[in-house]
Amino acid sequence: MRLEIFRNPIFTYSFFAYVILQFCNIGINLELPNYAQIVVGAGSLAGGMMLLPGSLITAILQPLFGRMLDEHGAKLPILLGSSLFFVAALAFTVLGQHLSILVISLLYILFSIGRSMAFSNTMTNGLKEVTIAQRADANAIYNTGQQFAGSLGTTILVALMSSVRGGGLSYAHATAVGSQLAFGLILTLSISNFGFYFIVFRHQKND
Repeated sequence: MRLEIFRNPIFTYSFFAYVILQFCNIGINLELPNYAQIVVGAGSLAGGMMLLPGSLITAILQPLFGRMLDEHGAKLPILLGSSLFFVAALAFTVLGQHLSILVISLLYILFSIGRSMAFSNTMTNGLKEVTIAQRADANAIYNTGQQFAGSLGTTILVALMSSVRGGGLSYAHATAVGSQLAFGLILTLSISNFGFYFIVFRHQKND
């Protein structure tokens, strides 16, 4: 792969933001069903089905996200999506030990819409900055980063979720505390993405 592509700050910081979004997405998709079963006491079916509304709504709205990019440029959908992602991550963190199936489902809808709106448009915006000759390598870099981030997200978030033990806490309570730590990491990463996007849009404005 042509790693000189990373000399372009717009591509590089778009890639960082893209990887973070994938890290959080795959990680939370594993964390939430486990939270529902261990902490809330829901069955496996309910634990999986509570994510369905967010996934369906996001799939339906996906063409709208692309249209927003075409009509308004990358800044609006990326920053709006990142803001929704941040609000959902903040709510998950604040309510981390007291979530119900309904609250999880509603927050996941917000999380999924924001993540998807920013995710696809971040990749599109980053790929615009490479030449035709670099396009295959740039796509390979994004695909590799996506797979790596997904694997890392599941590993780290589940490790945090199960990291709290002892202190007289029940298994369910300890899992809730650990989940709150995992949500806090997602919140922190969502904030860091605003920094990456600031650099991206500053360079695009200068161009």
